[in-house]
Amino acid sequence: MARFSIRGVTLDVPDDGLTGHLRKALEGGYYEAREAELLKAHLRPGDRVLELGAGAGFITTLAARSLGGAQVLAVEAGAQMVEAARANLATNGIVGTEILWGAVVPDDFAPETVAFLCRPAFWASGIAPEGGVSGGVSGAAPRAGRIETVPALRIGALIARHAPSVIVADIEGAELDLLAGPLPDDLRLLILELHPDRYGAAGMARMFR
Repeated sequence: MARFSIRGVTLDVPDDGLTGHLRKALEGGYYEAREAELLKAHLRPGDRVLELGAGAGFITTLAARSLGGAQVLAVEAGAQMVEAARANLATNGIVGTEILWGAVVPDDFAPETVAFLCRPAFWASGIAPEGGVSGGVSGAAPRAGRIETVPALRIGALIARHAPSVIVADIEGAELDLLAGPLPDDLRLLILELHPDRYGAAGMARMFR
């Protein structure tokens, strides 16, 4: 386990979830820096945040510190990272924030489980192409890593449960399919990491529409 401190947040990360580039980002303090700045600039009192792809719980912790723990619900598919993120919330004194284990899928996704590709760097993990939800890369070959079978969590049920005003998503291309359908009128802010290399110009245009 390796310990890092970023923006006053303590993060313990399993050694086998790190690579050189990821470690440098954590040590250099620029891990998820853009997302952190956007949260700081745009969160408002009373916001409710749904985070898709919690990773080590860094953005989760920042949002909970700003809004209160009960205002934040997070989802993470990697079982090892779920435990790490929950532990990091506790280390940072966050109470009331729940981190669910599973992969977020569209409402019309039929299976109850998903094949999730855990890569050597946890921030690059994502739903495997053969898992049935690929973020527009259904024909892509699987990348290095191990496959875990994880629960399928439908986006509509998560939105109905938490009633978010803000969605933060870093889910390695799966955002294209998840956010293609109608979104609630009271959802005022999306903070997304986009992946144009995965779904191309047509996918980017679809995302913005």
